[in-house]
Amino acid sequence: MMQCPSCGTANRLGAIFCRSCGAKLEIDGVTSQTFEKVTGVVPKDKKDAKTRAKNIAVNVLRLAFLGLVVLGVYLALQRPEVEQPETSGRLASAFDKMQRDMLITLEHSKQPVTRTTTKQALNSYLGSLVGAAEAKGTVRLVDSWVLIEDNNDLNWIIEAKLFGRPLRFQYFGTVAMKDGKITFTPKGFFAARMGKLPYPSPLLKLMASRFWKSVLEGNEEKNKKFLDAISDFKFEGEKITVTLKP
Repeated sequence: MMQCPSCGTANRLGAIFCRSCGAKLEIDGVTSQTFEKVTGVVPKDKKDAKTRAKNIAVNVLRLAFLGLVVLGVYLALQRPEVEQPETSGRLASAFDKMQRDMLITLEHSKQPVTRTTTKQALNSYLGSLVGAAEAKGTVRLVDSWVLIEDNNDLNWIIEAKLFGRPLRFQYFGTVAMKDGKITFTPKGFFAARMGKLPYPSPLLKLMASRFWKSVLEGNEEKNKKFLDAISDFKFEGEKITVTLKP
């Protein structure tokens, strides 16, 4: 539509005289710069330019997203060097025997029972449980161990395979007694790593719970009874002191 300069009436595009007042419409002064403003019609070349700019922006975003995905996969498949303690079947058996002896003593004496073990024995026992766990599912647990500092900071390492591809998860947090139970508190939302990729700790918590259930399968009653009876623990160097309550 074109607007009459005299009376302001809107006229159809291409009209020479105003349909209201009969004044001649000044179309000679319409340039490519003012065409869109006068007629309300967007020139095809301008429309095509906008489409091209939009397509370029969309493709740039797609490439950026694809690049982030590729980088994420690359970082996830990396295997950062992490200390792996030496383990042995003898120490695993000793830790298992300590659990049973403490529970038997607790049941008969009805008094708190305290024993001292080592981090190496604990990791040997964890390794034996992982080795005995049934391998199933697309994500399979391969190995697991913990690195514990004297201030109760803990780094839980989980070795797994996804469709046969080895992955290394790490879970950072602090262990403590809370309301009579051992609790693990992650150090923030991204207190986990999948390879070298920062990983949301709530997601790893779900995965770790699944792994832990498969590890305890067949030993769940004994281990749960032992964990529930712990009233205090202390990490000192390579030693772990554990106290059970009736």
